[in-house]
Amino acid sequence: MNTKHLLALSASANLFLATVSFAHARLSVTTATGGVPRLVPRNSSDGNKGDAASPCGATTRGTNPVVLTVGETVTADFEETIGHTGTFQLNFSPMGQVNFTTLVPAQTDDNTAVGATPNKGRFQFTVPNTPCTDCTIQFVQDMSGTLNYKSCVDVIITPANAPAPAAPAGFAVTK
Repeated sequence: MNTKHLLALSASANLFLATVSFAHARLSVTTATGGVPRLVPRNSSDGNKGDAASPCGATTRGTNPVVLTVGETVTADFEETIGHTGTFQLNFSPMGQVNFTTLVPAQTDDNTAVGATPNKGRFQFTVPNTPCTDCTIQFVQDMSGTLNYKSCVDVIITPANAPAPAAPAGFAVTK
């Protein structure tokens, strides 16, 4: 293989790795200490472009929802891997992926994320007084109305002091 081919191969590999490594924003898939966060998103992609037809990007509800309790205080960490101006917001739907309402109002994106040093943020919220078995918490990065990136967590919300709910068909539930 000659130098010209090696350079072309190297450039292609670098473009591929850059595409795989960095996109935009998502709920964090690990904690600062490398553990599993309380709110585990459906997938680890930070490139889910959501719209009205697919409010969680190109992902569907998973089979292991997180069980939350009405009134519980929950922390959700997020990370932005490519800086953009805009906002971050958390929304909630008690009915799958429709009729989202604001859970945590928009926070301004400080646009400081650069490559391998992501911009990290945190939301804290109180679980709504809405017991449900098909709930979704949606993280949205709104890039000034031009494009949205979304990351969703499947949740079940139980009343305070309630036992763990029965698993919906096809779901594994842990509390």
